[in-house]
Amino acid sequence: WSRNPALVWRDFMTNARYGLGVAEDLIDDDSVRDAANWCDAHDFYFDGAVMGRQSFMDNIQSVLVNFHAYPVWSEGNYKLKVFTDDASVMSLTEDDVDISPDSFKISIPGIPETPNSVKVAFSNASLNYTADFVTRDDESQVTLDGNPKQNEMSLIGSTDVVQVRKLAKYYLLRG
Repeated sequence: WSRNPALVWRDFMTNARYGLGVAEDLIDDDSVRDAANWCDAHDFYFDGAVMGRQSFMDNIQSVLVNFHAYPVWSEGNYKLKVFTDDASVMSLTEDDVDISPDSFKISIPGIPETPNSVKVAFSNASLNYTADFVTRDDESQVTLDGNPKQNEMSLIGSTDVVQVRKLAKYYLLRG
């Protein structure tokens, strides 16, 4: 048992009864340890439960959204990475560029699609775990028609208002 979302992710990936049942040697424990240490250093934790009959991918996404992380399959292992936005550019090699242009599509949101508000639903521990909402607005983002463009999301593993506010800010900036 752990409140650390990186360790919750690892458990959910490897547990055959309620998770995916991936062999433990297919998980890159160094990347999980790095993500877990990052979560501890930045006060991100998972205080929820995976309930309901959603698909595995929906359940794992619910865990990952609580600490803005993503899995990567690389060199025969699942690696866990956290969006830290520590580099403004990425390096590309000829292998990355030498692909058929018809095989992918790049879509970048324009002004009408860019959110200027995010509304996050969560279970508030200080209100006896009842449903609560945090809204984060960015007045500097102007929509084309002048109406607010709000993204809505639910955090099943966050019960602390401070953590939810941090995540709301993060997801507004990412949007």
